[in-house]
Amino acid sequence: MYNEALLATTEKSGHNIYHIFDKVKHCLKDKADERSVTIHIKSNGECGELKAYDCLDLLPFILLDNAIKYSDRKTHIQVDIKDTPASCIFLVSSISPRLADGECERIFDRGFRGENARKVTDEGLGIGLYTAKKICDLHNSSIEAYEKPIPNSYPGNRKDFDKNKCLFVMDIQLNKEYNI
Repeated sequence: MYNEALLATTEKSGHNIYHIFDKVKHCLKDKADERSVTIHIKSNGECGELKAYDCLDLLPFILLDNAIKYSDRKTHIQVDIKDTPASCIFLVSSISPRLADGECERIFDRGFRGENARKVTDEGLGIGLYTAKKICDLHNSSIEAYEKPIPNSYPGNRKDFDKNKCLFVMDIQLNKEYNI
């Protein structure tokens, strides 16, 4: 179960967000294969280490697990990582059902699961994105969720998607405490 006290520790250590996403991708491979979902990770170069609490390792797991759980079968999850001297920005995009009106504002609330999320699966307790938000808050960083139309060029895009589908994007900006 969720335990907020476990998020914070007294010391920060080095983390490479690309390597963490890559490790999580391999850990969740069977779950992704069950849904015929592929995960592609793209980076603007070698991501440097950033100083963070160990709970940062949970963030890619939460985001990829959620993306696999709610994305359409036979689609693609895209992780774009942009490493800059001051921050590490990453976007996790997947094709999924649209959120109902007013749900985007509540997506990070503890225990909240959207109407369409409940239709897709009964898996989940509504604590994943809440925990992701807490991890970002702990690191004085931002996390945002939004929907976009599915671009024709998006890998795995098919013409048979209905109008109730969108490109769901998790946009995270981790502020760096310079390399260790």
